[in-house]
Amino acid sequence: MGSSISAIYDDYDDYEAFCKTLGIESLGFNGNSKFSSFYAHEDFLLKELGFKHIRDYYAALRKAEHRDKQINDILDD
Repeated sequence: MGSSISAIYDDYDDYEAFCKTLGIESLGFNGNSKFSSFYAHEDFLLKELGFKHIRDYYAALRKAEHRDKQINDILDD
């Protein structure tokens, strides 16, 4: 059984990777005055992008990459 602390660290690692993908600086665990935590910041960013969950964001990225690859393959023929 994993601890809740481990889950929080895993969530934070996912959040940092998400911010890196977007090209923005991630917050620390305590956030800043506008966001009480990195969870709130992640939710804010996802809503701004039109997603409900980080899994939806990465699924959309994979779909776009797959579509771009198919288009490039067609253009290269």
